[in-house]
Amino acid sequence: MLWTISQTIGLFSVTLLLISCMTRFVQAENTSPTVGAAGNIDQIILPGSELAAKPLIPNSPMVVRIVKAFPHGASFRYDIVFHGLEPGKYNLADWLVRKDGSSTDDLPEIPVEVTSLLPPGQVEPNELETGWIPRLGGYRNVMIGAIVLWSLILLGLIFLGHKQPEAAKEEEKRVTLADMLQTRLEAAFENRMGKEQYAELERMLYAYWRK
Repeated sequence: MLWTISQTIGLFSVTLLLISCMTRFVQAENTSPTVGAAGNIDQIILPGSELAAKPLIPNSPMVVRIVKAFPHGASFRYDIVFHGLEPGKYNLADWLVRKDGSSTDDLPEIPVEVTSLLPPGQVEPNELETGWIPRLGGYRNVMIGAIVLWSLILLGLIFLGHKQPEAAKEEEKRVTLADMLQTRLEAAFENRMGKEQYAELERMLYAYWRK
């Protein structure tokens, strides 16, 4: 029975050690984000009463937020998310306060590093390379040209539309009158016309010779 208890205590100690190692590994993997990106520290145990993030201060290089807090004996276990706004090394403990207002001098250092994607000494992104840009207003010029062209075509159609019917009408009258005269004359020579048709032929001949 004693051996079983000792074995259980040993297994429990090994489990705590593994958990501690995993926690440190998680911390190392998530404590070096780039500027503006989120970093996180999960399941970190901090002594004392419950902690909270300090209120946001203008122009602060760091924004810290406690996502979850779990009681852990006389301490608390936290999931922390942070955003670094300037590259450098920081101690997240500087952005934590206790909810009961007590001192945080007993907090261990929580080191994080915020890296930059820009080369050292460069604080602004690279300038955009100049390239060919189409001339402004080109689309407007094309539209103006198209409107002018269509206006000329429309005016031409309107002008020709007025002239062509009159010419076609005159041509139709001339051709139709000649055709009608030819038909009536052929019928007259063959004695296939009545009195009314002779009178119509007379009027047609009068109009034709008068014209």
